[in-house]
Amino acid sequence: MKHEHFRCKYGYTDSYGVRRLKSYSAVGEAVKAIRSYCEHKNISIGQLFHRLDSDGSLSLSYEEFKNGLKEARIPITDGQIQALINTLDQDGDGELDFSEIVLGIEKFKE
Repeated sequence: MKHEHFRCKYGYTDSYGVRRLKSYSAVGEAVKAIRSYCEHKNISIGQLFHRLDSDGSLSLSYEEFKNGLKEARIPITDGQIQALINTLDQDGDGELDFSEIVLGIEKFKE
């Protein structure tokens, strides 16, 4: 199969070792992916939460949250999801409630 527009750089380039990642935030990248998904689907973070909250309890277990993000096909790694859970679960009760998610994600506005 031939892909005419595919280009692959290989070998030494003059920028090798010059450009370095200044910082990386797993939570920040996860939030970007969630925001991008919501913009693409034209929904709010609150609406996404309600879609993930299948039982209507106004809270998400870690598994419910993780599985919901995966089912929505939001491009987030398991490590990013875990970092996001650790950051968002402010009261440490093992569940993410509506306010924790919405307010937590708002903290990461660009």
